[in-house]
Amino acid sequence: MTQRKHRTPEQWEAIYQDWQSSGLSMPKFCAQIKIPPQSLSNYTKRRHPKEQVQPKVKAAGFVELGALPAASALDHPIEIVLDIGHTIQLRIRHSA
Repeated sequence: MTQRKHRTPEQWEAIYQDWQSSGLSMPKFCAQIKIPPQSLSNYTKRRHPKEQVQPKVKAAGFVELGALPAASALDHPIEIVLDIGHTIQLRIRHSA
């Protein structure tokens, strides 16, 4: 069984910098220096953690619409559109 080699953060940084300046793909570089590509990939992910993705839409809540005017007072239709997601919309239309 092959014993796993533990590298210091400084060693991983040197390997990372060598890879960056080599111009090689990660798999080719790793094959050249005889390390598993997944090991360098793991270090790269730790070195550059992805930013936390914040949802673009706030959590659903209630919207106060207030009272609608009487139908006879409307000079144009009222339409409420609720975008449910996955291209599904609920449309409520009130015509005068």
